Amino acid sequence: MEATKDSPDVKQELLNRLFSGKRMTGRDEMDICRLLRKNEEEKIRQSELNIIRNFIDEQQLTNSDIPKKSTVPNEDKKGIR
Repeated sequence: MEATKDSPDVKQELLNRLFSGKRMTGRDEMDICRLLRKNEEEKIRQSELNIIRNFIDEQQLTNSDIPKKSTVPNEDKKGIR
């Protein structure tokens, strides 16, 4: 029960199985553990995506200060021969 405190969906599933009046089987425990792992993986994935989004946002902010290169061909190379 302690392991499900951060996962309301998994906690609800565990409570439903406990209150069903049936005996908890090894299969039930495996299902709950699978749901916990899936939930933890989703949290990790979301955290990683947020880190990537923040990094991209920071890069866009810092790159907006850098002047853009000219789109005219060879304009940057004027006078260099």
